[in-house]
Amino acid sequence: MDKDEAIVELIKVFTGTLSGEVDVFALADLAKNGVDGIHNYMFNRKLKMVLGELQRKGTVERKVGKILAKSNYGPEYGYTLLHYIDQFEHIDKGRLLAYLLDATSKEFITAEECFRFCKILNSVSLSSLYYLKQNITKRVLYEVDYSNKSCVNELLTNELMYESYNNGYAFSLTAHYLDKYSLSYEDESRYRNYSEKMGDIPPLDKFPEEPERIVSGSIPYRG
Repeated sequence: MDKDEAIVELIKVFTGTLSGEVDVFALADLAKNGVDGIHNYMFNRKLKMVLGELQRKGTVERKVGKILAKSNYGPEYGYTLLHYIDQFEHIDKGRLLAYLLDATSKEFITAEECFRFCKILNSVSLSSLYYLKQNITKRVLYEVDYSNKSCVNELLTNELMYESYNNGYAFSLTAHYLDKYSLSYEDESRYRNYSEKMGDIPPLDKFPEEPERIVSGSIPYRG
């Protein structure tokens, strides 16, 4: 089997695993046999993290792959997910992606939302994601240490934070969704109502207001 055939086989087994048609460990063995060099070694570790979490939470039994195949990504969704897994800079992001897949399998979020959040996981550094997780309950930050300024800037760039009234930085609705269905997915002290999207998340009218750019004052946050 040449390299291209091996990639096609890996995609086939990966999508089959998510659809509950192929044993999880068959995919792990296939990836392990293809390891050559640090890049493939890291990919194998991240993939194993994803598979282990899917197995532990019973995600595959709910045939999440069939849900994902109905998204805009169609039957080639597996290429997109494996691309993200390959790009992740840390194994922990594999676990966070698995949580998104589990939430999708339970229809807490849609397949389209799952892919959107996966893209955010790929785009934002792990340190900034954990900064979000550690501070989101504060709702708005008025003082940011210099050492954390880069995290705030990255979250602003990816629309996970926004500038709020009175020179603050507030966490966006997307940030709350990402925290709920990925970063803090198993934190029962923070979230209990997963079936309702806004469950355990403040209503929009309670979000810090955004500054009005044209005249003085503020405007409600709209998400």
